Amino acid sequence: MKPQLKKTLNGLDFEELVETEILIQELIGDKKQEMKSSLRKKWIAEAEVSGMSIDDILWEPEEQKKIEPKYQNPNNPAKTWSGRGRKPTWIIEYLESQNWSVDDAEAKEQAKTLLETILIDLEG
Repeated sequence: MKPQLKKTLNGLDFEELVETEILIQELIGDKKQEMKSSLRKKWIAEAEVSGMSIDDILWEPEEQKKIEPKYQNPNNPAKTWSGRGRKPTWIIEYLESQNWSVDDAEAKEQAKTLLETILIDLEG
């Protein structure tokens, strides 16, 4: 800190220092906005010169992880289900055809056992 500035600040009373602090915080915020704006314009211009948008540079598209199917419809092998999310109609129909009842207290365990019969053999 410059000695003259420190001497000036030392001459202020508490209330004046608080007011000065508030003013300094406002000035810092203004300067930060100016810097952001300047950098943004500079980066956009540089991106355009390179034939890209600023979004092309800043944001990488997220790679969606492919979830392998876990179950396969025995009547139509093209229909599969990963075991995540809502059960497809063919799973519900299959479970109902095996006398599965949602009202059973052991329904979840029963469904798990029934679904094991249509698991895809990922190794074979």
